[in-house]
Amino acid sequence: MAQAQASIQAGESNLKREVIIKHGYWDLKESLRVSEGRMASLLDVDAVIQSGKRFGMVRTGTFLVYEAPEQPFGEQVRFGGIKFNVPKEFQGKVNCAFVLLCPDVQIDETGLLTGKIVKVIENYPTANGWFNFDKETGIPTGKDVVSSSDPEARYNIRAPNAYIGAVTRGFVDDGRLIYTGYSVDGRLGVAELAEPEQMLKEPALTMTMAQFLLLRMDAGLATESAVKLEGVASPDVLAPILKLIRDVSSLKREE
Repeated sequence: MAQAQASIQAGESNLKREVIIKHGYWDLKESLRVSEGRMASLLDVDAVIQSGKRFGMVRTGTFLVYEAPEQPFGEQVRFGGIKFNVPKEFQGKVNCAFVLLCPDVQIDETGLLTGKIVKVIENYPTANGWFNFDKETGIPTGKDVVSSSDPEARYNIRAPNAYIGAVTRGFVDDGRLIYTGYSVDGRLGVAELAEPEQMLKEPALTMTMAQFLLLRMDAGLATESAVKLEGVASPDVLAPILKLIRDVSSLKREE
């Protein structure tokens, strides 16, 4: 398993969302199961890639549903044994895509995918190429192809016809490829968000936890809070946190 860390904006504070890259060979349904619904969003994974982390293609928690180019939405979209019921208000629309996000995505035993549509991408690309992307979801959008020299551009590979599935990302070429048409049965790794308890047990996340405690309070209160983690955090994580707090406290006293 490889780990990477993405920094995203949340309100006025800069929060850390820990993205864990699980290398494996899982199809779409298995990816949902092994991640227990915690698949990381396309934006989270994109931030990891743009920070310089390198890893192979993985499924993200951003799901996409669209029809074939110029084909209006009917009552249902089908792809690779998966089906999605199109809300009535969207039936008849063309060249757009529905975005759904984990953990609000499920696939039942009949292959029916359900979840809340968080955004409808208008002018979803009808062909492969370089496009700008929607800032809220990371999905490529626009009628016109843009220049690859634009650092904000992403190369989108879509399915030629209708599609239902998870957007895949990885460090391929220069890290700007977005695969929005990967097969349901294709086997890939998965990107997931670490749970708080998992973060406390991962030595690689020690510095993030310690820096958070020091940032939010003075050294005395930070030490008190860190000690309260005893019994929750593993010793190999807690000890370095306390050491960092003591080192910073010592430096402050010398100032």
